[in-house]
Amino acid sequence: NPDWENLDWYTRTSIAFWHVFYDYKLSLNIKPTILKRAKLYSWKEDIRKIVEIDNREIDSIREIYTFLKKNESKQSAFWLKNIQSMNNLREHFERIEIEIKTMRYGKYNIDMPFPKNNNNDELAYKVLD
Repeated sequence: NPDWENLDWYTRTSIAFWHVFYDYKLSLNIKPTILKRAKLYSWKEDIRKIVEIDNREIDSIREIYTFLKKNESKQSAFWLKNIQSMNNLREHFERIEIEIKTMRYGKYNIDMPFPKNNNNDELAYKVLD
């Protein structure tokens, strides 16, 4: 069990998202699989691609993490059920982002920023910092 503080951001983010999916499966009485090193590496690479290749903002990743972690809407439950991997998260990133902003603002505009460190995403800033 490596020290959380010594892990790089991509690894911490991968583990944090894995826990979201793990907890979701437990809530449905489904026995989740253990996060193995090879899967962690794959998830870490997908997070890196989301940031470095797709040019997604870290605040957007935090917002999506909070949206999925809290699982307070039909939309978040839908995405939890259908994503289950960082590759799928990457594939549907923009659709999820649009859904969150539409829920928050009642409409979507590509230039709408996610608010920085508001009360709704405090957990994400602690976990994905």
